[in-house]
Amino acid sequence: MQWRIEHDQPFLAYLETDGLMMPQNTKDIVGGAILVLIGLAFSINALQYGVGSALRMGAGFFPVALGLFCVVLGVTLALSGLHRADKIDPVAWRSIAAVTAGLAAFALLVNVAGLIPALAFAVVLAALGDKANNLRCIAGLVVFCCVMAWLIFVVGLGSPAILFGG
Repeated sequence: MQWRIEHDQPFLAYLETDGLMMPQNTKDIVGGAILVLIGLAFSINALQYGVGSALRMGAGFFPVALGLFCVVLGVTLALSGLHRADKIDPVAWRSIAAVTAGLAAFALLVNVAGLIPALAFAVVLAALGDKANNLRCIAGLVVFCCVMAWLIFVVGLGSPAILFGG
């Protein structure tokens, strides 16, 4: 078994086994490995809370189960990457910057302007990360997210969230 990289397609790796060339999706393999590591770390750390049993769950039961689910998901993702080839796309820096700016804006504005204006501004910033979004689409996203936040936090949970003004 040996790895081989095609020189005319630098982002496409193959695993050579007994003369057969199997395409590899390195994104899925690396992503699966990272998910396995995060799941294991999460599960191992959650063991200190006491797992209990299925009938009498301890504080660590759900975190351990969630971590093990991440491990299973990561293994599945990595194994699926062994049988599928895909080119690695370039990094979408615009999207990363827009979402990061939206999160930072929300964190800075939520205590000053209130939940609804902070959420609206964050959604607008994050939506600018996709060139396909137009003004109508962004307005729809803002309305949907603000209505859902109001329904979840104020109506559903009865939270005393400050909707407007700090």
